[in-house]
Amino acid sequence: INNAKHPVFEAAKSFFQTGFTVKTFLLFLFPQLAHYLDIHFFNEESQQTIANFIKQTKLVNEINSYFGDQSEVDYESVMKMPYLDAFFKEIMRFNCSVNRIDRIAENDCVLNGISIPKGTSIIIPVWALHLDADHYDEPNVFKPERFLPQNESRIKGYTYLPFASGPRNCIGRKFAEMEIKYFMVKILPLFEFKACDQTRNLDFYKLIQTCTMKAMVVEVRLRDSQ
Repeated sequence: INNAKHPVFEAAKSFFQTGFTVKTFLLFLFPQLAHYLDIHFFNEESQQTIANFIKQTKLVNEINSYFGDQSEVDYESVMKMPYLDAFFKEIMRFNCSVNRIDRIAENDCVLNGISIPKGTSIIIPVWALHLDADHYDEPNVFKPERFLPQNESRIKGYTYLPFASGPRNCIGRKFAEMEIKYFMVKILPLFEFKACDQTRNLDFYKLIQTCTMKAMVVEVRLRDSQ
């Protein structure tokens, strides 16, 4: 293709150049792992303790059950792992790479009684959807179980949009998911991520991307079996 403006060229360029999804995910993966290792969560609304339902060991055990000591990791097995998939989706719900989706109305329309003229810019605040109690039970609790196969049907359509949705969703969605899951499968059985004296609770700012002004510091150790 000689035309740099050709849609296929533009799509290919976006596919290979837009790597911030992977970088952003990994940036938040390590403190998430450290913070939720052997932590008891306290739910002020229900006044009950949610104990140890998220552990690195649960994720590592699933990885080992699929691959054991194998050095080769195949795509089909990685994409079939339910807890890995649930963990991936919950981190994307908490800290999706892009916090807004922009669209332009191609025609005049009326939506729920609201008139939207042609050419109107429409901004969807993804982070607000992901943390809305009307859509997610205990939205501020890190809870991968909500995305397990037996629970995922409870999630309302178009309330989970880390990669947008429809025919114009993220072209690199599957590629990013594959990279991230492959990284987790290869790294987590080797290293343990723990909180240390310098680990702090993070204040997240929902700009175009999620960011924090504080350093993300965790302790990394070889697992005992290594």
